[in-house]
Amino acid sequence: MKKTIFLVFIVIAVILTSNGCKKGDTGTQGPAGTNGTNGTNGTDGNANVHAMTVHVLNSDWAWNSTLAYSMKDISVPFLTSDIVSKGAVLGYMSTDTLSWTALPFIKFFTSGVHREFSFVSSLNNVRLTVTDYDLTEPSTPGSYYFKIICIAPSALSSHLNTNWKNYAEVKKEFNLSY
Repeated sequence: MKKTIFLVFIVIAVILTSNGCKKGDTGTQGPAGTNGTNGTNGTDGNANVHAMTVHVLNSDWAWNSTLAYSMKDISVPFLTSDIVSKGAVLGYMSTDTLSWTALPFIKFFTSGVHREFSFVSSLNNVRLTVTDYDLTEPSTPGSYYFKIICIAPSALSSHLNTNWKNYAEVKKEFNLSY
């Protein structure tokens, strides 16, 4: 008797799951899901944020006598017109790549010199500048590392509470590996 009930159950299950069943009407669409948590899509970074690190040697700086500063132009191919007009470009400097300081930054030397490090961004380019406050040519601007981060408008608008001057926070917020 148990075998008969079991066989009947198997036959009914096969009939219900066979290709002979007809699909019913499509139901109404459910509500949209919520956005995922930032950083859960992997460890390779963020497609809307690009970063690069450049080592500028003392000999790489060029003196601009018209504007009285030393400068170095950096090609940044991912710096698009959309980022220039609606996104953000962040700059940081370091002497050792272990700690990063947001630009612009004023460095005070024991000699009494006050030197400002800053940058200007444009399509596909960042110009790094070093200016002494007395507007004289820095005889040796020095060798420094610079980190340039370009953030697309969509990524910028979803991270409004980020402390942009803190590289460690920016790195964590956008899951950057560099």
